[in-house]
Amino acid sequence: MAQMINDTLQNVYNRIAQIGKSLSELQNKLTELNNNLNTKVQKLTESIVSMTETSKKEGESYKLILEQISKRFLEQIKILQSDIGLQDLLELKDRLKKINEESEIILKPETVNVLLDEVLKGIKQLTGAEQQSKEELKKSQE
Repeated sequence: MAQMINDTLQNVYNRIAQIGKSLSELQNKLTELNNNLNTKVQKLTESIVSMTETSKKEGESYKLILEQISKRFLEQIKILQSDIGLQDLLELKDRLKKINEESEIILKPETVNVLLDEVLKGIKQLTGAEQQSKEELKKSQE
């Protein structure tokens, strides 16, 4: 019986040794896995940073390209406007607006009354001078 207990204890110790060895191997594998994961995460982070920098550079170059295109487009529109006379029409419109504003100021009722009075006075003076000259002509012909 002592032999049986001794064999059983030996088997338990062997099993414990195997479990210890398996745990040690598991620990080593977990450490390798952690190192592997850290390496992969670092590479991924570097890739993301690189992609971000590249996209920023590409974005800036696209922005510059679009700015150049818009400048050329606006220049071509100005050339087209001047070719078909839109610029002249805009200037004419502005001038007509100014004339309209000035005529509104001039044609106020107070201003019109003053101008009409001056015109009537001028006409009366001219007609009065004409009558005098006609009378003088008649006198000189007689």
